Amino acid sequence: TAQENVETALVPLGTKTAERRERAAQALASVGLGERGKHLPSELSGGQQQRVAIARALVKTPKVLLADEPTGNLDETTRDEIMDLLEGLWAEQKFTFVMV
Repeated sequence: TAQENVETALVPLGTKTAERRERAAQALASVGLGERGKHLPSELSGGQQQRVAIARALVKTPKVLLADEPTGNLDETTRDEIMDLLEGLWAEQKFTFVMV
């Protein structure tokens, strides 16, 4: 599920299950997918899948986020939504954001 996908980023850090669930839910909510946590990847649009990937990257509260063409396979509307989302998260969380 989208929730499990985001949670997996915290497993190598030794984060306890309850905290993983809470942080993953918060990360999904921050990218506008709070209600989609139980959905499988096949049940999500391309833009929603991109946002799950962004949530997975941000759940560890990185100081630097590297993004390789995060909108390369998206339509124009979804691309703009993802870019607005990334810009908003950058302003809110104050991390270095490098996109190629």
